[in-house]
Amino acid sequence: MGGRAESKEYERSAVGQSWGPVQVNEEGFLIGGKKGVWINGDGIHFGDRENGGFQPETIEGEEIRESGVLTGITCVDVDVDWGDVWVRTGENFSVVLSWNVFGYAMDYRVENGVIKVESEETKDYFRDNFEFTSRVVITIPAETEIQKLEISTDFGDISVDAEEFTAWEAVFDTNLGDVSSFGLTARTLEAESSLGDITIHFPEQNGVGYHLSSSLGKIKVNELSFQGECETLLTDAEQTYFIEAQTDLGDVTLMF
Repeated sequence: MGGRAESKEYERSAVGQSWGPVQVNEEGFLIGGKKGVWINGDGIHFGDRENGGFQPETIEGEEIRESGVLTGITCVDVDVDWGDVWVRTGENFSVVLSWNVFGYAMDYRVENGVIKVESEETKDYFRDNFEFTSRVVITIPAETEIQKLEISTDFGDISVDAEEFTAWEAVFDTNLGDVSSFGLTARTLEAESSLGDITIHFPEQNGVGYHLSSSLGKIKVNELSFQGECETLLTDAEQTYFIEAQTDLGDVTLMF
């Protein structure tokens, strides 16, 4: 996202500014309000800033949940507090969850054809160790059309590698992390990050409308660069696909 000169310019322009849920001052970043994520010289903290916040403690080894083969799936719904989420192509539907964060757990269930992945905090933790990992891996068979693919993580990256399956609707949302979608064809695709880059490689070139925006960052559509926002709006008759991508602090790249 730029070199040293850009960083110096950012330091001068960013202090005292606010972009939606992201606030920046001399002490660091605040994301998601009073009880959100805040970053300063001491590290990354979570929770009520006035009461000191917390950093996660790791556990020995790693907790793992594996679903095995799942059938009859029409939708995927992931909503977790911590963790990177990777959606990939494979032979069968499956879920793999792994983490080593003390006082945190993830689990999945299948309801009416919907894979649901959720997390919960099982204990309070006030420690100084930040060497944690947390990951969700969703595998979707090739030549499958998902009705809805919805991924949300408060803290983590979202990566979708989907050259061989499609979705009617796709929604990707993270507060702190990057979003990347490679090869996914979706009738509507929404991607949002409060602090992170968004990269979309869309297989179709015709009939694609889009609206891209970045409060502080660059926008790139193929080889063209923009600042602020960029959009191409088509008539209902012309438009088959629509892409909405927005980040408060980061770059947005759309490639066909």
